[in-house]
Amino acid sequence: MRRILPPLFALLCCAAVAAPVPEAERPFRPAPLTVTENRVPLRVNPANGMQLLDATLNGVPCTLLLDTGASHTTFDLAFLKTKLPDLPLKPIELGGTTNVDGAPKAFPVFSLKLGSAELTKFVGMALPLDHLSEAVGERVDGILGMNTMAYAPFRLSLRDASVTWYPTMPEVPGAVTVPVLQGTGDNAFHVIASRGGEGKTFPALIDSGASMTFMDDRLWPAAGEAAAISAAGVNEVMALNVKRGEPGELALGAFRLPIRPLLSHGEMPLLGADSLRGVDLYFDVDARVLRMAK
Repeated sequence: MRRILPPLFALLCCAAVAAPVPEAERPFRPAPLTVTENRVPLRVNPANGMQLLDATLNGVPCTLLLDTGASHTTFDLAFLKTKLPDLPLKPIELGGTTNVDGAPKAFPVFSLKLGSAELTKFVGMALPLDHLSEAVGERVDGILGMNTMAYAPFRLSLRDASVTWYPTMPEVPGAVTVPVLQGTGDNAFHVIASRGGEGKTFPALIDSGASMTFMDDRLWPAAGEAAAISAAGVNEVMALNVKRGEPGELALGAFRLPIRPLLSHGEMPLLGADSLRGVDLYFDVDARVLRMAK
């Protein structure tokens, strides 16, 4: 499974310090009733590293794929029509750069419960996502994107199989602040990376919704012949022919992350679940701060 990245709108830039939510993003940002420490267990698929959690949408239980590479929370259209048939679904037009083929629909989220948190009064998105269930290996009713995860600073730990939200970003001994590309126009995090700490730097997307790590073949040497893999995107499942890259270290400022990527050509590098399993990630979306700890 490669990546699930629906950047649905071109948003205003975020500053490097805490800033108000951009006007274009306000309808899509939830209002939490309270913000307390909130640990939610994840079901991490051992085969592909995908992370699922149980939630409740407008009173209906659902299973969501946690995806830091998705800018916005999106639900399966068939799930909404079956479980919430009276929900108003209104087509919207996409703005800016997007990889979504179809026309998404918008709907009001009156209540989304994630563990002990209840999030209210924001806009959800709907697209056909049936193909994701087969790719993930379990029924998926939607994608929990970064606009919703941004309701408070949070820690994602695949080794601990949990996501935890905090009232403020915690101080973690040994955690390293990694350089983040600012002004990307979405909620996702693009770290500034280099191979082994030498040579050209480049942005790489932190994408927990991708099972594998990808590097541009112009930035990373190959270590094998091409092989066929199956990749699930927001639109469909695709067959890709890719090469395996050499194992090595990715330098993210002072942090070193071991990776053995697959290679693409001309596409954005991304760090998938295979590379993120051994680290804890601490996100503060509004402040555009990301810390990593081994």
